[in-house]
Amino acid sequence: MIKKLITLLFTAGIILVLILAFLYLFRNPLCRKALLTAIPMASGCQAEIGRAELFPLQGRLVITDLRIANPEGYESDHMLQTKRLEIMFKPDSLAQGLIEITDMNMTGTNLVCELSTNGFNVDAFEQRTAEFLRKNLAFLKVKADNINIADGEIKTGLSSLGGAGVTLPLEEIRIRNIGRAQGGVPPAEAFQAVFSQLTAKVPKAMLEKSLGDLNKSLESGLDSAAQGLKDGLESILNKLDSLVPSP
Repeated sequence: MIKKLITLLFTAGIILVLILAFLYLFRNPLCRKALLTAIPMASGCQAEIGRAELFPLQGRLVITDLRIANPEGYESDHMLQTKRLEIMFKPDSLAQGLIEITDMNMTGTNLVCELSTNGFNVDAFEQRTAEFLRKNLAFLKVKADNINIADGEIKTGLSSLGGAGVTLPLEEIRIRNIGRAQGGVPPAEAFQAVFSQLTAKVPKAMLEKSLGDLNKSLESGLDSAAQGLKDGLESILNKLDSLVPSP
C-alpha cells in the first residue's frame, strides 16, 4: 500500500514537472494567444500582436507591434498601434490580488482619433473596456509607479471624409503613482487614468465643430454636396495643420 502511494505521488510529481516545463517553454505563444483573446473580449476591437515575451521570474512583459482595430462604425483601419510596450511588475504581488507595476514604457505609438455621428472612436473604446473591467476584474487592484508614453503621434479625422485628417506629434506623457496612496485602485480606474491622458492631447472640440460645419454644408442639397465635402476637408486640414509645431 505504501509503495503504491509512493509510486502514485512520484508519478504525479513527474506529470506536474512536465506541465510546468511545458507552460514555461511555451509561455510566449500562450501569452500572445491570451492577449489576442482578451483584448477583443474587453474592447470589442480585434487585435494583432507581432510578438509577446513573458519573463515571469523577472516580472517583465514585452509586446511588440501591437495593433488594435477601430470600433465598429469607423473608417480608419486601426485605432491604436504601438511598436513596443514593456511592462515591469512584481510577480509576488499577484498572490495578493494586486497587479503592481513598477515601470511601463510605450514607444512608437500611433493613436487615431476619429469622429463620426456616433461620437469619438476613442471614447467608445474607453467606455466599453472600462465597463468590462468593472464587471469582470473588480476583485483585483492595480498600482503603477511610472508610466511613460514617448515617440508617438495622433492622427485626427472624420468618418464622413473616410477618416481623412492630419497627423500631430504626441508630446511625451509621464504618469506617476497610480493607486499608490490608496493601496491600489480597480483596473477600470487605472486604465482610464492612463487612456484619458493619451486622449487629452486630441483637439476634440475642433473636430466636433468641423463635423457640424460639414453636415450643414451637405444638408444644403445634393448640388452643393461635392463642394461641401471639398470645403469641409480644406477647413479641417487648415485648422488641424495650425496645431503642428513649426520645425
